[in-house]
Amino acid sequence: MNMPPIPDFLLRKANKSRFKDPQMGEVMPSGMSDTHKNTNPVTKKRSLTNSFKEKLATDIITYISKGFNTFGKLRKVLSDHPNFGNVEDREIKSAIRYSLTNRIPTGKVIGKGKTRHLAIKYKMLTKKYKTYNVIEL
Repeated sequence: MNMPPIPDFLLRKANKSRFKDPQMGEVMPSGMSDTHKNTNPVTKKRSLTNSFKEKLATDIITYISKGFNTFGKLRKVLSDHPNFGNVEDREIKSAIRYSLTNRIPTGKVIGKGKTRHLAIKYKMLTKKYKTYNVIEL
């Protein structure tokens, strides 16, 4: 049994353009470009939800208490965050603004052995000139 060849329009080849490539010196009109190729993928910005700001603010508070108390130092430390990846400036600023106005809960282990328990302490940021400080409430 000899099967006839499959027509070209039924073959599923990746990125097959419907139009012929322009020859030397020809200009392809904008409407004839291949609609399936996406040369510049649009990167969506991360949404600044309250839960995201609170999680980032807890990390920012720990870094500020360790001595990274200016925005430039925070940007360097948070450039490759283990949980959030590459953190943008607008995300850092929003988390700082959130921690300047809201209490951020942090856990602290109290006691040893069987009497050990987790106590929730609340912390906030304060700003003096260009440096940030942590206060416990």
